[in-house]
Amino acid sequence: MDRLQRFTEHGKDFLDVLATIPEAHRHTPVEGGWSAAYVVHHMADGELHFASRYLHAIGDENPNIQPFDEERYPERVNYAMRKVKTSLAAIAGIRALVFEVLTNATDADWDQISNHPELGPVTLSELFEKADNHIVGHTQQLREIAAHF
Repeated sequence: MDRLQRFTEHGKDFLDVLATIPEAHRHTPVEGGWSAAYVVHHMADGELHFASRYLHAIGDENPNIQPFDEERYPERVNYAMRKVKTSLAAIAGIRALVFEVLTNATDADWDQISNHPELGPVTLSELFEKADNHIVGHTQQLREIAAHF
């Protein structure tokens, strides 16, 4: 399976696992961790950041990557007041755009270098794999949340 097929499958898997969590429990934190809603909001924010990185990698010369502190976001961008359906719409829209852009990416685009403050030089391909692992990890987190309901 190629990377864009995995991208599609992993996005679908995330939504399928979320669907197993009753809406009435999506805002319930589990054992001091995040609720399913917080995971969804985090993924929407992450997808936005990752998409920006891809566009910069393709469109700019050696762009610098701006990391984000996922521990600060729930409070700073008010996860408690955000709507799950809005974040889900953002995830769907951003992933559709990313799929379209990256479907047309050339081999040279995939090899474009960005500068990560912690990892150093990374290719678009490496950024993409890191983001793909991100959704896989949070899908597993949703599975663990779902096991409580």
